[in-house]
Amino acid sequence: MTRTASAIAVLLAAAAAAPACLQRQHEAVPLPVETVAYAPDGTLFLFTAAGIYLYDEALQAVRRRILFEAEPSPLTAYVPHRYSLSADGAIVAVSSSPDAPGSKSRIAIFRVADGLQSNAFEIDDVSAPGTYRDVEDLALSPRGDLVYAYSYIGGRDPLTAVYDVATGRPLWIGEPFMREPVWAPDGSTLFTIGGGPVEPMRLLAFDARTGELRWRRDLALGDPEPIAVTADGAFLTGPAGVATTTPCPDPGVCPPGYGFVATADGAQMSAKQIPPLPDSSLYGTSPNGMAAFNCSTTDDICAVGLSDFSRDAARPFVMTYRSDGSIPLIVWTNDLAGSMAMSPGARYLAVADELSSNVAGVAVFRIADGRLVSRRAFTWDTF
Repeated sequence: MTRTASAIAVLLAAAAAAPACLQRQHEAVPLPVETVAYAPDGTLFLFTAAGIYLYDEALQAVRRRILFEAEPSPLTAYVPHRYSLSADGAIVAVSSSPDAPGSKSRIAIFRVADGLQSNAFEIDDVSAPGTYRDVEDLALSPRGDLVYAYSYIGGRDPLTAVYDVATGRPLWIGEPFMREPVWAPDGSTLFTIGGGPVEPMRLLAFDARTGELRWRRDLALGDPEPIAVTADGAFLTGPAGVATTTPCPDPGVCPPGYGFVATADGAQMSAKQIPPLPDSSLYGTSPNGMAAFNCSTTDDICAVGLSDFSRDAARPFVMTYRSDGSIPLIVWTNDLAGSMAMSPGARYLAVADELSSNVAGVAVFRIADGRLVSRRAFTWDTF
């Protein structure tokens, strides 16, 4: 069963099990937090299928909510969503991919200041009969004027494109297999991981508005699942599931390695390896199926979701690391990490549970000492 399918099953099972009176009020039906993100002012965004909770950075008090629909309900057909917050914290993009025959995915744009929808447009990702479509990657540019979307399309090559947020017009169409989009801090360059099923994986850098290829580099590190730009904007980094600096008899129990690639010209520095953690492994649990990973936008620190398989039952944890290879913090979590984000100044780490969890809540840890500051789970009646 796919991650999306398992998440749907959990949601629908909970809805079906609730008494009719509770279903009408949407009580006791879990509302999973699918993605977390921090704005520059420290506001913590919790993205759900119903809308967005805006909390303080320590998850202590809700400031307000942004609704996607006037009457959100768990009893309607579940539609996969993806979410993105612009780096300036002013714009939100939300994609939805209905499964009705002949339908197209839709991207809605919301202003954070007033919570109102400013635009919405469809993308040309109609799938073959009997198959489905799903926007798997969605990334707003730093100023929220462009949005990148990767859409899986049954029976067709995937659609990758950059769209003008104001008009919904595609500015350029990319190669079919371009995943994990990351924007340069100034919004001038878009970085992705490219390569098809039989092609080598490589890093690609494009002019954000024209799609012109600026540079292409084969990945000597292995195949990093997610990538991020370091806080100073000088390098791309990301954990690879297989370490390359030491022999690895079994990829499933190798500590991840990571390298740094210059954003200006693609020059690669020597690959590093996270100090070995016995029986640990990356686990692809984020909403797009990749490993959960996040780098601070202000400090030299990144976080990656891992699992400890040394016991009978796998134990999930999040590990933070710096560019010198040091590990400031390891945090044991209740469930596999589905999404992570660090607050400005790297004070707090927000971790959303993997979507197939029965609760799928969110926890915030203090990075300085790993202390759990707050943990919350939500139900549909909160919207």
